Amino acid sequence: MELQLYFHSEEGEWGVISILYAETRAGSAVLQPIIDLLPQLTNPWQGWPTLTLNVSSLFPNVWDLFRYEGSLTTPNCKENVLWSIFTQRMPVSASQVQQFATMKDNNGNLMKKNYRPVKPLVTANRKHVVWMPVNKNKMMNSAF
Repeated sequence: MELQLYFHSEEGEWGVISILYAETRAGSAVLQPIIDLLPQLTNPWQGWPTLTLNVSSLFPNVWDLFRYEGSLTTPNCKENVLWSIFTQRMPVSASQVQQFATMKDNNGNLMKKNYRPVKPLVTANRKHVVWMPVNKNKMMNSAF
């Protein structure tokens, strides 16, 4: 499972932080408040439930990242988006994953295959992926 956090600056720049999950027995206490709200997300056009959450609690302890310039994974698939993907996977239980799998779209259909097709690799436009250990305190106190 993957959690994507989207950020947009006043200058029009986009960034995405990606947190990957691996299945464990214990699961994630941090994700549970989000999971508890899932049944209320039946129609986003009628409003969203409110949740107070320290976003940094979702992040792994080890701040090793892969970074690259890519695109959004949802329409309009905007280019020039800075992706930061944590290398350390966070825990999630099978039952927690299953609860996410019960989410429905605006038409009441299960949200399956809600991803865009893989874009063709264009040799002239290859992206460079960089691995970088990050100083957690420095990153938390700076702009994306």
